[in-house]
Amino acid sequence: MNKSFSLRAYAKKLGLSAAFLSDILKRKAQLSESKAYQVGGHLNLGQRELEHLLILVRKESQKESFLLKNVETIIKSKKRIFVKNQELEFKKLFSIWYKVPLLLLIVKKRTTNKNELATLLSIHPTDVEKAMNSFLRYKFLIPLKDGSFQLNLNGSLFQSDSFSTTLRKFHLEMMERATIAIENQQHQEKHLASETFCFDPKYMKNIKEEMDQFLSQLATKYGKNVMENNDEIYHLSMQFFKLTNTVIHKSTTTHLSN
Repeated sequence: MNKSFSLRAYAKKLGLSAAFLSDILKRKAQLSESKAYQVGGHLNLGQRELEHLLILVRKESQKESFLLKNVETIIKSKKRIFVKNQELEFKKLFSIWYKVPLLLLIVKKRTTNKNELATLLSIHPTDVEKAMNSFLRYKFLIPLKDGSFQLNLNGSLFQSDSFSTTLRKFHLEMMERATIAIENQQHQEKHLASETFCFDPKYMKNIKEEMDQFLSQLATKYGKNVMENNDEIYHLSMQFFKLTNTVIHKSTTTHLSN
């Protein structure tokens, strides 16, 4: 073989490394204008030939830049669509009662058996399958190497403007489940307690904070990381609302006659 035509020898003649020339030939890299000047000098190109080489390099660079911008635009667009769909699915997550307990069952019980999960929640296996696909697609569940799953609920999703409407639907659905539990579950399976008392609304902020703190403390104290054979999923709700109507007191003026 004539060494003057080997890749290494030709790269040396052009003033380039063999690896860089190989990448150019494989379209993994491209010449910059400064490198093009350098190559032109090594090839003893005339002025017109050098200008032609520079035009080709610029066109290739523009084409690469255009493709790169298109790819970036597509990626950004897909990301926006994903985030939008994730927000919609997050709302569905809290607007259908069984989706949150299903998430917990998958994570805590470490199972994806749709028939077993459907039986535990008294829903159809198809509903379980659809929900699991959604959990994985929108990354609410992250698969781990040991076959278990990690719960991944982005905190910012709770801050969306329309989430309060979704949360109301969730509470209404859970109150329906509470009605069913009151009627059907045994005394030892549930606890019912309530208080009715006079209250000054100026303390509403305080009572909300204390109720949230109480719920969190109970969940931390009695909640478990992994479900064992006898464990169940429970729901604890607290409702605090007024029973009386707000009365607007109109000011009255007394007219005294002489």
